[in-house]
Amino acid sequence: MPTKRAIQRFLAYASRFSVNTQKHYRATLWRFYKNLPDYIDEVTPEHIDIFLGGLKMLNSSKNTVLIAIRSFYKYLEDYHDLPNIAEKVKDLPQNPPRQRVISEDEYRKILAVCEPDEKAIITFLANTGLRVQELCDLSPSCVSPDRCYMTILGKGKRRSVPLNETARNCLDIVLSKSYKRDHLYYMCKILSRRAAIIRFGPHSLRHRFCTALLKKNVPIAIVSKIMGHSSPIVTMKVYCHILLPDTLGATDCLDG
Repeated sequence: MPTKRAIQRFLAYASRFSVNTQKHYRATLWRFYKNLPDYIDEVTPEHIDIFLGGLKMLNSSKNTVLIAIRSFYKYLEDYHDLPNIAEKVKDLPQNPPRQRVISEDEYRKILAVCEPDEKAIITFLANTGLRVQELCDLSPSCVSPDRCYMTILGKGKRRSVPLNETARNCLDIVLSKSYKRDHLYYMCKILSRRAAIIRFGPHSLRHRFCTALLKKNVPIAIVSKIMGHSSPIVTMKVYCHILLPDTLGATDCLDG
């Protein structure tokens, strides 16, 4: 199959994903295409390695590019019986990402300066861990009849997100409104100014949610499913360095 046609077919298939994921796949694969042979079965893992090596970006960003290439080859494997050569390409080493996790004091300061509707949105995000786009796509049909969980489609994967009592109390307000990404980021920017909090955005509430679950000893496999991560390994990579201070004294039980 011609390489160009293979990419076109995958991008048509990827229309089921979020708009941002589609943009990422489109930009990555057409850039990748410039370095490839005319036919897709002539591409080797070395082509992927050379492409990644030529990108002037951090390894963490290169690994994000690799995710798009892996999705492309998984599609070719599943729908066109072509070998998945991307499986042979390993993630590039990277330092733990510097995630912004707001403290409980900062979180309380933010809630203190919120208008009622703003408070409902912030509280809901902090108790569900939704991505920004997932909140924008949320509708009443996503919520179970007993309002105990939501079914969320994020990054092409469907998952269940439990609703605690705090989240349920915000649900009616959250569902009564429509949201756009820019509006949510702007709202957080204004709230950060009111509360004098540095670098506060909606995604930091997702980080707070995940970190809080891990600190409450919720098994990492369950946290990973709720967050919509591809595997617990992703959760470990992103969050475990944040929890390092909590490991101090963990071996005291072995004294003697």
